[in-house]
Amino acid sequence: MPDKIVQGRIEDMDTGEVYFGDHYLFCPGFEITTIVKILETNSYINPDDSLEVRVDCLGLDDVGSVFELDLYYTPESIEQRDKLMQDLTADSIFMVKGGYGIGGLGTTNSYVTIYNAAYLPVEPDFSEDEIREVFRVNGKEWEKITEPC
Repeated sequence: MPDKIVQGRIEDMDTGEVYFGDHYLFCPGFEITTIVKILETNSYINPDDSLEVRVDCLGLDDVGSVFELDLYYTPESIEQRDKLMQDLTADSIFMVKGGYGIGGLGTTNSYVTIYNAAYLPVEPDFSEDEIREVFRVNGKEWEKITEPC
């Protein structure tokens, strides 16, 4: 039923290139809290000299299922950017909290982005080793069991 999904249409008047954007639900005034495992962190300087830090993560929902999500930061200085890049390194585990949005609504490629999230170590509230084990076990793609147990 992709023809039943409302999309935005953006056309570059110079090149004629057309982009169809999916719906994005931004949830102002609401926050999400989750535990994340950092996969990759990248920083960008935009043409207007503003800074961005984007972090690809895996998150845990309330029953321990693993899902993909992004953290998006807009640091106001090079020092803030450098601190984020130093803290949010690949394979680190944090508890994060912040305002969020959900993109790709109505598609099989939906995603969650948390904006300017506060991040804290999971210790002492949780065991980092146990959290890593949850990501390891629940993050696997399970093969179908073809034989009875």
